[in-house]
Amino acid sequence: MSDRRTITSAGIRQFLAASTVALLVLAIPRYASGADFVTTQLDLNFPDAYVGANFVDFSGAVHLVVKATPPDPITPPDPIRVHTNLIGVTAELNGLTYRLVGASYVAGELNEQGEFVFAATYVLTPPDPIYGFAVVGIDYAITIDAFGGVLSAIATPQPPGDNELP
Repeated sequence: MSDRRTITSAGIRQFLAASTVALLVLAIPRYASGADFVTTQLDLNFPDAYVGANFVDFSGAVHLVVKATPPDPITPPDPIRVHTNLIGVTAELNGLTYRLVGASYVAGELNEQGEFVFAATYVLTPPDPIYGFAVVGIDYAITIDAFGGVLSAIATPQPPGDNELP
């Protein structure tokens, strides 16, 4: 006697119903917070900045990845997430080429002016470790539109600090 099962229309309906429920359960967390994230990638010229009390000319760029959700009046806002990475940022100091290195990640909400403002610091490394290092601070202001896209992004140097030239 063989153990063959016959597929009935009731069995097919049960399978389809269970599959549909499983798909809906998997989809709910992704769409429960409203619209999907909008991800914007852009490169800004790295601004000239202070190293200690000295204003230094930098070359290179900072790569920004901004992830924002369009505002929704029903659900609370999701945080805006920003990653920064430096791309070939260097400076000439005392006849030596220094490299600025680092990355940052921040998450938060828009301020009253509709901007996402944050600060990041990066390490200025010399060509030879004997010269030491310094920290360079940059302030960022990113404006997000009603659809979650980036309207503007600005990077400005922080005022002179306690970090002296190596």
